[in-house]
Amino acid sequence: MWCPKCGKQLTENSTVCSYCGYQIAPQEQSKVVTPSSAKKSKKGVALIAVLVALVLILLSVLGVFVADKLNGNKENTTTTTQEITTSSTNEHIANNFKLIEDGVLTVAISGNFHPFAYIENDNVIGFDADIVTAIAKKLDLDVKFVVVEYSKLIQTVSAGNADIAINALVSNESHKSSVDLTNTYVSVEALSDGEFKLEEYVIAVRKSNGLLIAINNIIEQFKEDGTVAGLKAKYNIFEDYYTNYEDFENQPDFEDLDLVENGEFVGKSIHINTIGVLRFKANQKKQYAFLTNSKENENVCFLKYTFYIDTNENGEIDEGDELLYASDLICPGYAVKSFSLNRKLEQGEYNVIILEQAYSYDKQVVLLFEQAITTQIIVE
Repeated sequence: MWCPKCGKQLTENSTVCSYCGYQIAPQEQSKVVTPSSAKKSKKGVALIAVLVALVLILLSVLGVFVADKLNGNKENTTTTTQEITTSSTNEHIANNFKLIEDGVLTVAISGNFHPFAYIENDNVIGFDADIVTAIAKKLDLDVKFVVVEYSKLIQTVSAGNADIAINALVSNESHKSSVDLTNTYVSVEALSDGEFKLEEYVIAVRKSNGLLIAINNIIEQFKEDGTVAGLKAKYNIFEDYYTNYEDFENQPDFEDLDLVENGEFVGKSIHINTIGVLRFKANQKKQYAFLTNSKENENVCFLKYTFYIDTNENGEIDEGDELLYASDLICPGYAVKSFSLNRKLEQGEYNVIILEQAYSYDKQVVLLFEQAITTQIIVE
């Protein structure tokens, strides 16, 4: 017989299961529980176990699929976030640039190129000085000017001794290896090889610095809101500035001028220019520059320009200095646009003194005023 509870085989007429202790009632002793039914019970348990296992495997596979899907979505989300982060980082860099000195925009400038940057009463003034001051104000920074030679502007920035450099710098591909260049902040007409050409001036910025992004944004803003136009008007920088002057070659002869015998010039204002860095061509006498006598000097004075190479490098005209060029008297409203040097210059940089003299606009031609300007001639 078989135990009705555990299904173990027992001896015939057993009243207690020796395996599980089940008390077998007399009526159960005749109940037939065949081994096949017991096996079926075991197979049912096994079948359930198999089904459970299959379900677990299915859930496991589904779990992997879901996990992969979730991971995929997570990766996509990460990529999107990264793009946003990158964009945010650019804005972050633009507003958190590195400066040589915290809170201060250090500006390299030569200070000898009127009207863009020149020194007056120990202060750097001019178009370029004003625009970088306005840029610094937008960035909530103070400005500190570092006055260097024109030829060393780029080097000063690339060496990390200035945050930016400005001084009527023309965009130059060769500079891009050592500094970053901003967008054009102003375009001006300039005399080059006897022709008037539009020059685009940029600002040099230390490389890998968010400052470039910030300044470019401000430059574009200044172009749109009239800041650049206002500064051009302030410093008389117009596209037709040069063409408003008649060529010196066309001015009347001295004898043909309607001059008084002896004029009265006390108390009259004299408009005299400050000349900046000059760029000449190597190994040729004929050079191009713009030496003007303002129309505002009408009936007041002639102007004359004399160039000396500062041989002694003392900033003063003395016997050791070489006379390089002397103009004739220039009438008001006229300009010398080309002239011939006393000798050809080789490639290099020359410290020069330009003597600018105002003579009375009468037949006496008396010296009324003069000033000596120290600057450079860069011969390329």
